Amino acid sequence: MKKVLVLGGTRFLGRVFLEELIKKGNDYDITLFNRGTTNADLFPELRRIKGDRRTDDIQQLGKENWDIVIDFSSYYPLPLERLMDVLKDKVGRYIYISTGSVYDLEKTVNTILTENSTLVTYTEEDKVGTTAQTYGKRKKACEDVLLKYKWLDTIILRPGVVYGRYDYTDRHYYWIYRLQHEKQALLPENGKARMSFTFVDDLARIIMQSMEIEKHNIIYNTVTHPIISLKTLVQTTAAALQKEVELIPVSAEWLEAQEIKQYYDIFYWTTDDLLMKDNHKILQDYGITFTPLEESLKQTAAYYEQLGWPVCKVGLSLEKERELIGRLGQQGV
Repeated sequence: MKKVLVLGGTRFLGRVFLEELIKKGNDYDITLFNRGTTNADLFPELRRIKGDRRTDDIQQLGKENWDIVIDFSSYYPLPLERLMDVLKDKVGRYIYISTGSVYDLEKTVNTILTENSTLVTYTEEDKVGTTAQTYGKRKKACEDVLLKYKWLDTIILRPGVVYGRYDYTDRHYYWIYRLQHEKQALLPENGKARMSFTFVDDLARIIMQSMEIEKHNIIYNTVTHPIISLKTLVQTTAAALQKEVELIPVSAEWLEAQEIKQYYDIFYWTTDDLLMKDNHKILQDYGITFTPLEESLKQTAAYYEQLGWPVCKVGLSLEKERELIGRLGQQGV
């Protein structure tokens, strides 16, 4: 039985992963290390070590040997370096969940990204930053920490935009919610922007396969669908919901004149293609088959239906969108 240490793991991706791993039965001896502040009542059957990875609490982890460490919660490189000192010669494989934000968006916009595409650079100040602007830089610095230790068997996973059950961001739910409830929806620039997405259940399976795979590369783009446009995403979501919704094309200029912000007011709307990642390497090395887009959206919608369709927390409210649609009709845009 392999000893597995999970850092974090009770919020979104980690929660899905642990649910699936527990189904494996007695194949793994699982220990959770986290602060016990998020969903602390989950997984009572698993052993827990309570602690903050940014403090000397990590010394507890050096008292044992671990076959596999799965890191869902590393956002700062300096605490990660200290953790590596604690785990030296005490860990077999280290699986790190990184992000597509490590790519330099200014230099890679409108291009398809491979694992070797241009990455962000960072300063010492960035490494201790706490803003969204330093997020990708800090994650890149964390990758660099792991890569410098030649004794460490590392796998780094760079997902696309992750969606599915337990997603606390509501990014995907923005579209599921309005297509479920409305007959019309705004589609900026006819939904031409393209992105890469990652279904959380498939990403959990990738992590599980990463625990056992023998021959592997170090870094993988872990997107689980072909690159798709916003229009394709929205139309496929409507099909999954079995809804007929009129998609109303609207220009970026008009929306910006109404003070509607890209991405954050209408999710996944960008004027440029963004974070289009190639997943050829993981398909080749892992031989994995991913869930078809429409099926993954059906499963995601079923989760929200079970919750009773809570009001979406982000983006335009339905009332605001109706107002904008009415304004469009009045102006004949």
